[in-house]
Amino acid sequence: MAHDSLTTPTQVVPLGIALGDRTEVTKTINDAAVKAFANLCGDDNPLHVDATFAKNTRFKGRIGQGMLTASLISTTLTRLTRGLFVYISQDLLFTAPVHLGDTITATAEVVEILDRGRVRFRTLCINQRGETVLEGFAEMKRLKEIPV
Repeated sequence: MAHDSLTTPTQVVPLGIALGDRTEVTKTINDAAVKAFANLCGDDNPLHVDATFAKNTRFKGRIGQGMLTASLISTTLTRLTRGLFVYISQDLLFTAPVHLGDTITATAEVVEILDRGRVRFRTLCINQRGETVLEGFAEMKRLKEIPV
């Protein structure tokens, strides 16, 4: 695939990314991950950490934090852009709960090359049953300075 470039006053920097480029990462959401995420960010909603509480809800048990699932998107974007882009926006729609034990595959695909080194990605998280649990779009911008 042909790769676009970012023009700077002194050089042309290849974006290193093209329409249709995609990557995915797969992780199982387990008790340890949910507890660690709750400790890290403070999202200790009883739906996530209290089995007795959660079993009496419509979810019938504990569920992972939405942003824990969304963090897998960041992983896919970093792998796809090799750390040469900075995350500037993300739209998320949570479409189904992620239960403990669910295996989530997060995917990011380049859907648009924008001006000034910006790239738009379609983002998606699907569980082991093929159900979409999260979908949206992300935008990243190529770093102007490339560390050597």
